[in-house]
This record gives sequence, structure tokens and C-alpha cells, in this order.
Amino acid sequence: MAVTIDVVPSGHLMARIITKPVFFHGTPWAFLLNPGPFNIKEHVLITIFANACAGSVYATLLLICCVLGFVWAGVFREYLLKC
Repeated sequence: MAVTIDVVPSGHLMARIITKPVFFHGTPWAFLLNPGPFNIKEHVLITIFANACAGSVYATLLLICCVLGFVWAGVFREYLLKC
């Protein structure tokens, strides 16, 4: 429960600090580590992962499998939507 409460100010602080440095500035590969502000989606994911880690190993494995499914669906979204 403490992670859920602590993550909001920490997330806003990190979003303010981390967005400043630009890596490979002036090249086509320039990027930021955090291109946007801290939002509710990030807060929900952090809370889910914190609760899964507090539980058993099986809950963590189940969560990883579900997240990997969404990742692969996002990667192949272009091909999945053509069907």
C-alpha cells in the first residue's frame, strides 16, 4: 500500500528530472528517456507490479505472461488488424 501512495510524487519528480537530458543530440537517433509527463496509466502499472511482487511467485509469473501477451499484440498490431 505504501508503494501506491509513494509512487505519485516520485513519478512526478522523476518525470521532471529525467526529461531534461537528450541523448545523441543533433543526430537522427536523438531521444529522451521519458518523453511525456507522469500519468495515471503509469501509476496503475506500477501499482499492479508492486502488488504482484508482494504476492507469490505464481502471481508474478501470471502477470508477466499477461503483459507479454499485450506486448506481442502491440508489436504485431498492424498484422492482426489486417485480418
